[in-house]
Amino acid sequence: MSDLQKFNIRRMTSTQCVRCGAALPPAASTGRPRVFCGPGCRKAAYDDRRARKPEAFHVRIVDRTVVKTVEMIRTIDEGHDITECVRQVCESPRAVANVLVALNGLVRSDTLLLDNKWAPAVRLIVDLNRAIQNAAERASRPRR
Repeated sequence: MSDLQKFNIRRMTSTQCVRCGAALPPAASTGRPRVFCGPGCRKAAYDDRRARKPEAFHVRIVDRTVVKTVEMIRTIDEGHDITECVRQVCESPRAVANVLVALNGLVRSDTLLLDNKWAPAVRLIVDLNRAIQNAAERASRPRR
């Protein structure tokens, strides 16, 4: 069984210049959001800040609105040979690293320790940790 997540993130931007209130030109899909209607307003705001005028303002984007859509897809592969998947994962250092990252996430969210269905996996992780420590001790011993 696998869970796939799909994220759609859209940026919500201002439609008016913060200095003069004029309409902003259409925003690009990447990069920083527009704040000024043109270089004239940007320069005037910079000059005001530099002169430390009391009416000068600092533009700082503090809060951004992000719309996030999560789509969960579950697939159940009946008759699927799990040993083939295990073999392929074990042949790829990147796949093994991905599995370890996923397990780390389960530990951090307390899912691995609080959900009893993971008890056999937890025992095997403890055994793996012990085997790694023993191998490290053997490797650090001076050879005769």
